[in-house]
Amino acid sequence: MFKLNTLVKAQLLVATLFLSAQASADEQSKREAVNELIKETNVSALVDSGLAQMNQMMKGTEKQLGIREDEKEIFERHMQKVRNLIKAEFSWKKMEEPVIEIYMKRFTEKEIRDSLAFYRTESGKSMLKKCR
Repeated sequence: MFKLNTLVKAQLLVATLFLSAQASADEQSKREAVNELIKETNVSALVDSGLAQMNQMMKGTEKQLGIREDEKEIFERHMQKVRNLIKAEFSWKKMEEPVIEIYMKRFTEKEIRDSLAFYRTESGKSMLKKCR
């Protein structure tokens, strides 16, 4: 009886290790697909574009807030700190991993690969151009 239990435990351990290795390989394959999709759709450029738009919007705040001449220097120093903070916190480098995790959690590998296939077609490329 003891040998049977040991044998069963060993088989379960091997099966668990095999399944774990397979899940890890599947996870890596899915992550690679997500990275391909992000590259194909140029998500990093969207982030950069969003940052540039925020910067433009912030430039107009001085007039909107009615900043007086004697306040301009203080206001500009403050706004520079805000711009630096936004640039640091919303950079693609900082956002890349959370974006990948969202794709990993929300989509199957098949859905990701199907999207990738679409964005590589003429229609997909056209959609990307028109949505920018």
